[in-house]
Amino acid sequence: MGMELTDQGNLVVEMTALWITGNASAALEIAETRLDSFPGWGVAQCGVLYSLAGQGEKAIEMANKALSIRRGPVVLERVARISYLEGMYQDAEEFCEQALNLSPGFTGVRLLLGNTLWQSGRHREALGEYLTIRDSGMPLPGYILDRIAFAEELSIIQEEGSSCP
Repeated sequence: MGMELTDQGNLVVEMTALWITGNASAALEIAETRLDSFPGWGVAQCGVLYSLAGQGEKAIEMANKALSIRRGPVVLERVARISYLEGMYQDAEEFCEQALNLSPGFTGVRLLLGNTLWQSGRHREALGEYLTIRDSGMPLPGYILDRIAFAEELSIIQEEGSSCP
């Protein structure tokens, strides 16, 4: 039994579908005209779309508005994603950790945390997050499997005493 969506929740889903199918202007129009009726996670989703549209200031405004409505794991994940997209990796990491404190099994947040750590140059920590997901039995995207394989290859090279060029 899944979560029941309200009419406004369904509208957020429709807005996201419009974005995914290439109708960004219609998605952003919904965000503009219906924002005040959205739940916190919907406001945060609007922020993600604004960030993807290159409107970082508006995205951060939406993130702050969403956090003022609710600080649940989905809102925190969406706000972490906005922070990540805007290159604010420390903020993204903090929001991911807050979301994981509330919902430790939220795989999407763990993956985002891993990607955030990777982009921050903290590859060992990122790999720890990726391996946690892998060990849980959840499938990983190909680019993450490539990162894990690359790290394993580097470990073998380092164990043999060779240096990387």
